[in-house]
Amino acid sequence: MRDTNFCRVNFHSSFGCGWILLNLQWKPGYSFCLTRRAPHFLCSSYSYRPLLDSWKLGFVAVKLFSRARRWAHLPQNELKKQFCIFSVVSFEGMEKAPATDDPKLTEWHKSPKRSLPPLLDPQKLPKHIAVIMDGNGRWGLHHFSCRTRGHRAGVDALEELIDCCVHWQIPLLTVFAFSCENWKRPSEEVDFLFLLFSEMVSHKLQRLLEENIRIRFVGNMEDLPPSLQQDIIEVEELSRANSSLELTIALNYSGRQDIVNIARRMLRDAEQGLLHSSQVDEKLFQQYMQQYSIADPDLLIRTGGEKRLSNFMLWQVAYTELYMTDTLWPDFTWKHLYEACLHYQSRKRKYGGLLGSPT
Repeated sequence: MRDTNFCRVNFHSSFGCGWILLNLQWKPGYSFCLTRRAPHFLCSSYSYRPLLDSWKLGFVAVKLFSRARRWAHLPQNELKKQFCIFSVVSFEGMEKAPATDDPKLTEWHKSPKRSLPPLLDPQKLPKHIAVIMDGNGRWGLHHFSCRTRGHRAGVDALEELIDCCVHWQIPLLTVFAFSCENWKRPSEEVDFLFLLFSEMVSHKLQRLLEENIRIRFVGNMEDLPPSLQQDIIEVEELSRANSSLELTIALNYSGRQDIVNIARRMLRDAEQGLLHSSQVDEKLFQQYMQQYSIADPDLLIRTGGEKRLSNFMLWQVAYTELYMTDTLWPDFTWKHLYEACLHYQSRKRKYGGLLGSPT
């Protein structure tokens, strides 16, 4: 193997971790290192190790962290000297100004939530994202010694997620707001959550309608306060014709009960002569699930550090890509959604088969 001259570039940030986006072309004599320990990584020194990279039209994204050094800066001039770099775009505490005159990239950098980031391929985005919004209580206790403050902060994180889905053209979003098991929490917290749900439905409704968002609720509505039940009926009716995003809120929801409810509906249809037992199979059950409950998500995100489904969409997530993050829900921003979508794009979805095999 012939010798290759590797460029060792010092990546620094003020806080020791973050993403950098490089748009570059190779110069002769410089290369990416390819090893099993760190696949597709750009040589760097001072203990910096890229964690993830992703490719699209000349862009490479590298996530970096440092075990020891948390100072200095990202030397754009050094990068431009060693590589033919068209632009350097960074976030998570790094430099904010892109070194480019490209109007599309500059515009994205001004308002990243409202336009698709450069590395995300619109053809490979998940069509349906489901989210277990975990960590509100812990966030509230840490910052304010009050769990309910975390729940209120979680509403802001949900609004940002909704904005991203609308502007990144992700058509379906399902969020786990309250499980059947959450009734075991202190009554004061449960009462606050229902008050918060009512406030969100009434106070945020107009903005959601202006954004052309359809709102659906799934779960056992009969156990909810009557006033909240009425609010749910009204918001579903008012938003029924909207089409930019279908927001499904799982409220008083149980994945196991969801399966039981579909089975009961099929039994009722059979009793009425609309269905015969010989017709019941997995395909028909799936059709009932899509019509009366929630469609299968492509990507499931869980915040808060737990690694379980917690009785959420048990039927639907059979082949869903799972993305678990330690980030508590109120801290979840567009940057974390961006990282989750990059992870999704890197996955090869085979559904039990082999890539390239005939279907």
